[in-house]
Amino acid sequence: MKRQSFALQVFQKIIFMMIFFVSALTFAETNNSNYSLGAILGSPTAITGRYDFSSQNAVDVGLSFFYDYGVLIYSDYLWKFPGRFGRRTKFLSEVIPYIGAGAGLYSWNNQYRYSDRPYGWKSNDTNGFGLYGRVPFGAEWIPKNIPIGVFAEIAPGLALLPGLWLTADIGIGIRYRF
Repeated sequence: MKRQSFALQVFQKIIFMMIFFVSALTFAETNNSNYSLGAILGSPTAITGRYDFSSQNAVDVGLSFFYDYGVLIYSDYLWKFPGRFGRRTKFLSEVIPYIGAGAGLYSWNNQYRYSDRPYGWKSNDTNGFGLYGRVPFGAEWIPKNIPIGVFAEIAPGLALLPGLWLTADIGIGIRYRF
């Protein structure tokens, strides 16, 4: 059995904490619908959760597992701008744009073809661990009478480890609010 690297052991502990956090979101009880849990499809395709501190601030997290070659987790602090699209129609009044700042960790299997890694991580570097910063921009539709949020976002970023590359996460998703 191969001995795991220190970075991989740390990453596995972070993944465990992330799974614990997402599980806690599942069982949280609130009257204000501050918690939400769902999925985002795109790059990355991930399980996503969010906690709204207020109508203007939130934190979101994502966990993505790639069957053969890696795991990615991220978290962002979000600034929301309710009412920014105006109140002309009911739909536009329920769409909330946001911007954020965050970071992510990415781990990959060194034996996997590097050309198939997500954009920004296409290096034949033998290091199987990466760190990146990201700046998500997006909008979420939160209907008043249904406990869901439907969102689309793009998150340009900068990979910091194992080298400097531009990254880009983009996706659409849905979260159930509870």
